[in-house]
Amino acid sequence: MRFLILAIVVLAASAPVNGVQDPNEDVDQMIRTAARPFINAGFQQAPRAFYGLLENGQQRELDIGFDPGEFKVLAVCHPRSGCADLDVTLHDLQGREVARDPDLNKEVSFVIIEATIRQKQDFKLHVRMARCTRSPCRYAITSFMRNR
Repeated sequence: MRFLILAIVVLAASAPVNGVQDPNEDVDQMIRTAARPFINAGFQQAPRAFYGLLENGQQRELDIGFDPGEFKVLAVCHPRSGCADLDVTLHDLQGREVARDPDLNKEVSFVIIEATIRQKQDFKLHVRMARCTRSPCRYAITSFMRNR
């Protein structure tokens, strides 16, 4: 399924751009395209995505919380903006790693991490721009939740 989503996202990301554009439009389109299979599988998407810019090698920590159930975090950065590799890991508030980018040691601009939690919990999402050829690179993150 990950490869199908990646193929759809790459096709959507390579669509021509006409006129003035919202700076987040490329990554937002990638998010919208990748969200379809999750929504079709019964996941609820978070009301808002997080958008940001990171320089090559720079990282950011974000606060994120989930109710009990299965969750997915989707992070994208657009190759057209120079992004070649985005790494994402999720930690509990004690610093223990809960989930990680399955392609942490590969160059990818599309990341899905997932886990199931038993009780409402807050986390720290660590986002690192591992490779950006034209700094800063724009990225977007959204989450999906399915209660059990």
